[in-house]
Amino acid sequence: MTRMAFTQTLQHKSKVAFLYSLPDSKPFSGKYEKVDAMARKLSEGGVECVSDINPRLLGDIAGYEVVIVLAHLDIDKLVLADGYVMSVEQFVDSLPADFNGILDLSSCHSARFARRVKDRCPGCHVLAALESVTLDFRVAIYPVVLRRYLDKSNMASYQAIFAETMAEGAEMLARRNISFKGRSEYREPVKLGNEATSIFAPSAVAAGDPFLVQLFIHSPEEGDTVFLSAQRCDPDTGMIETAELPIKLKRGDRLAARLSFQSPERALISIDGDTDTKTILWTGRQAKIQFCAMADASFSKASFMARLQLEVNSQPVGDCYFKIKVDRRSDIPADIRVESYSKSAESVEAAKSLRDILSSQEQKLTDAIGRCSDTDRSKLKSELEVCRQCLRLVDTIQLPGHNSPKKVFVSSTSDLESYRDVLRAEIMRCEMYPEMYENWAQTGFTPRDECFRRVLASDAVVLLLGIRYGFVENSLGMSMTELEYRAALLANKPLLVFVMRPPKASDEPEDLIERQNRLIEEVCTARILKFFSNTDSLARIAASDISRVLL
Repeated sequence: MTRMAFTQTLQHKSKVAFLYSLPDSKPFSGKYEKVDAMARKLSEGGVECVSDINPRLLGDIAGYEVVIVLAHLDIDKLVLADGYVMSVEQFVDSLPADFNGILDLSSCHSARFARRVKDRCPGCHVLAALESVTLDFRVAIYPVVLRRYLDKSNMASYQAIFAETMAEGAEMLARRNISFKGRSEYREPVKLGNEATSIFAPSAVAAGDPFLVQLFIHSPEEGDTVFLSAQRCDPDTGMIETAELPIKLKRGDRLAARLSFQSPERALISIDGDTDTKTILWTGRQAKIQFCAMADASFSKASFMARLQLEVNSQPVGDCYFKIKVDRRSDIPADIRVESYSKSAESVEAAKSLRDILSSQEQKLTDAIGRCSDTDRSKLKSELEVCRQCLRLVDTIQLPGHNSPKKVFVSSTSDLESYRDVLRAEIMRCEMYPEMYENWAQTGFTPRDECFRRVLASDAVVLLLGIRYGFVENSLGMSMTELEYRAALLANKPLLVFVMRPPKASDEPEDLIERQNRLIEEVCTARILKFFSNTDSLARIAASDISRVLL
């Protein structure tokens, strides 16, 4: 449908033009009264308001510093008053190519065509909504923003005033029960934390002044997935883009945030209370994590990078990065980058990394065999065969990722059952998973290969050496415990070793007793380890070491 006659015109008597037109149908019935009341208030403050949107008005906006367009976007068309429909193409083509002011598109989902606007008017700055923004919200915020912008004593930019007003007015908006549905380009007013999940950080600070880094979490329903929204500004187009990181929370989950700084002068950036990690228990609906930090007055660098790491139940879910300048005051939101971990990509990368490690070890052993004496050649050949068997099994295992429980493989002979129970308890106390043969289900792999697979898929290995060498695996001529130890070394796994002292009498044949002594001597010579004599002493020394093995 088209409109044949356009009666209203722009007078160009103000720096700001406010054009608005909304459909008469639900859910907009009755909304015009609020918008008209706002327009009258804006007119009294020096804003030129026109209750119409048409090609002639749009073609006449050149010369204004700020033009606000309030309409309803329905996929690819603007639905306006009196059933008037304007396509997005018609809207964009109606804009003057020489317009170099700020075009504030208040239409819901207007970010869909903001890029086209920028292509049409390369000199303008486009502000667009990514999703739904309620009329109540706009009616509340625009009079304040424009009053401040038109104040002759205020030299701040329109964008800065908009962001500042939204942040300062958060509590007022909450008291008035004004909802903030969806995520607009100005998600920065995250102090509406009871209405949206967001991060807030300043883009610039003054050295010596404190600043806040805040994380607001909100879920419309308890137990639902919530989305952390972080925003960045495209410096070329001026458009605000948003990335989302899903955080799945259920009642009782622990959400932790760790704030860190990257800079040659990071020692000069302090966090109040010297606590860089804060944890909350999710009870549903809303929560807030807040850090107060400060760059010392002697901080000389122009900027620093901050990183907010997020964990749910001790499992990392993603990082947020933002750069903060240290040269001027500003309330413009920081340029925040969100990185979400991809489980499949992470698994592929972990497998490639493990394969590279084992391939490198294979080459080193092959080279060493060609140079060594006959005495050492037999041992190196055995290690080379262990390495090749591990390489063969890499593609058959599920490697741990950031969102997987940390696995600690416990290697020992079966006669040390009571000591294995001690290690199991300590590993679980540290909120890690004890990878022990007692827990394994039946598989189609041989015992040797299954042990290799479990070692390779673990985050760390604990080796418990007692008096027995244990069952010897015929194909490689080593005990299962020694094979697990060799595999851990070849895969560069973090390794803790506990040795029983004083040794007790063994009932094994002399050759196995000698092999166990040689293994213990090798380990004692090559590694830092600890000794135990009973379950109590093992519990004492294991408690501190296991908690640090994966730091």
